[in-house]
This record gives sequence, C-alpha cells and structure tokens, in this order.
Amino acid sequence: MTIPGLRATYARGLCWTDGGTSLLVAGKDGSISRVDPARACIVSTLQATDSTISCLALHPDGSELAVGSHNGNIFILDAASLAVKGHMLQPRGKKVFSVGYSPDGSLLLAGLEGARVTLWATDTYQFQAILTEGSIEAEDDYFTRGIAFAPDGRYAAIASVGGHTSGLWSTSHWTQVASFPSLWSACFSPDGDSLVGGGVGEMVIWDTNPASPSFGKRLRVLDVRMNCQGMRMGGARGLEQEHYWKVRGEGRVGPLREFFAERGAVDEA
Repeated sequence: MTIPGLRATYARGLCWTDGGTSLLVAGKDGSISRVDPARACIVSTLQATDSTISCLALHPDGSELAVGSHNGNIFILDAASLAVKGHMLQPRGKKVFSVGYSPDGSLLLAGLEGARVTLWATDTYQFQAILTEGSIEAEDDYFTRGIAFAPDGRYAAIASVGGHTSGLWSTSHWTQVASFPSLWSACFSPDGDSLVGGGVGEMVIWDTNPASPSFGKRLRVLDVRMNCQGMRMGGARGLEQEHYWKVRGEGRVGPLREFFAERGAVDEA
C-alpha cells in the first residue's frame, strides 16, 4: 500500500490504533501522521517535535502513545487527539531508539544510544533507573533498538547492538537473567514461553519458560518448512519442542502435531 504524501524515506515508526483501523506514522521531520489504511490517505498530521522521531509505542489500554525522539525526549500523547500529555527527558539527552510499555502500562522502558535502557513510571513520568550490566559503560555508537515485555510482565527482552544490556531481564528486581548477542529486535510468543530475536540476516529463538531445562538458552531450529498456502511455517526446535508459526500472525501458535491434524485448512488472511 502506498500512501500519497509520505515519502519513501519518511517513516521511522509505525503504530496501529483504534483497534487496527488507524495507523500512526512517525517521520524523520518530527511529525506524526494518522493514516486511514482503508482509504490509503493521511487523515491528519501533528508536528510533535523539531527532531527526528525514531519510535512509537501504544499503551496497553490504547489511551496514550509514547514517542521517542533523537533530542532525548519521550513525548506522551493522547492516542485519540495526539495532544501532548507529558514528556520524559533522558539523562544527558541521549537519543531514544525504542520504547515499550509493560503489560499493565505502569512502566515504560526506553532504549537509548550507548546501548543503555532507562526505566520510567508512567503515572508520574518520573525517571526510575538506568539498566546496565555492572558498571560497564557502552560506547556511544552502540544503541538499543528493540524492547519487548513478556505477556505476564515477568521479563523484559532488550535487543541492543553492542553494549552490555542486551538480554532477558527479570522485572521483579531488574537484573539480567540471560545475555544475548547483538540484536535489532525482539518479540515474545503469545504464551510468553519463547522469544524471537532479529539480528543481521538471522532470527534466533530462546526458551523463556522458567520450568524448562533450556530456560534462557538459545534453541536450535533444526528444520523449517512453509506450508503450501504460504501462511504457516513449521520449525523443529529440538528438545522435542516442535512448533509452527503463522507467517502473517502473532508468532508461535501451537504444537506441530496440531498443524498436521488440521492440514488442508486455509487460514483467514
């Protein structure tokens, strides 16, 4: 889909709102445009800042939007009107590359240049902590590009390029329980038992179920196959944990045996 009025290099952040009927597009010029996908047109545009906007995140209840910028600010906007409700200024004005709300919406994580991550309270917009591994300072050319919370809120996955914060973090005491290599993005499965990370030319999978003997370990993907409709991908992960994924869905959706039980059925687009 092509949206008239949006340049090819314009979009720096995307976020669905209004139950998936509206798309917010953040621009390099500091503006946010509300797009109607059904009509493929821009409905309205807000000039949020004079700095590049790099990321967007919608509050779990859909009421507000966190907007990260290169001037070190995180703006909190009303999701309906895009009016500014508050802002959070990063320590030392570090560029913001990623933002993510906890499942209950009480906390916000912000990924910065230097591969640092800051923690904020959303009710007061107050700074809480900087997450680091020990006292090691990352170089400023590193950055944190991906943040994801487990569905139950027990863990947060932080995907950093370089630095020492990349890994799985316990949200009960904010300590790192597993480390990752350099990653650009991260996403939990709907049940929270698996984590997929995106790197340069690869996807990797970790087991995030504490009851599993492979908890926190990188899992082997022994084989993958696409089904004939091109809608699902099967993966044999080893440890007798075979699962399949929807290509146009929300990640791992069931054991591989269920896939064979319902073979021949066509997913809805």
